[in-house]
Amino acid sequence: MNPNASLLRSYPHRLLLFTVAGLGSLALGLTATVRGADGTAPAAMPAITPANPATDAKAPTFADIRPVFEKYCYACHGGTLAPEGTAANSKAKSGLTLDTLANVLKGGRSKKPGIVPGKSAEGEIMIRIQLAPTEKNVMPPKGKTAPTADDIKKLVDWVNAGAN
Repeated sequence: MNPNASLLRSYPHRLLLFTVAGLGSLALGLTATVRGADGTAPAAMPAITPANPATDAKAPTFADIRPVFEKYCYACHGGTLAPEGTAANSKAKSGLTLDTLANVLKGGRSKKPGIVPGKSAEGEIMIRIQLAPTEKNVMPPKGKTAPTADDIKKLVDWVNAGAN
């Protein structure tokens, strides 16, 4: 049995009064002013907005990412921007040049896209730079300096943000 049942039977008019008064306040838009212990009104609450990583931080651009490609890839895939005397200066290996965003998106001779904007697990570049160093198709190849975890994270973040 409900412990408040006897109270409700004894004072049903009070329950009705509180219910009607509460509904009346809502219907009329009446509000009570909350006061602090010192009698002053509390400061207004700041607006709370949900975090949105896509707009909170400036999304990286190709210009932000290009130094990563320069450091690890341009010796073989720099196109006309490759250092003098390197193979990529005259002809890029596998037909892949990473000197412009359009070339990065297009990919090389494999006809597979270099990257797929918004999908860092797809695209030949993203797949190959994340392979284990012992894998046959890892990039950069054995004997070349591999990207740091921080540089790979920059690339992943850039691709996931839309690769602009």
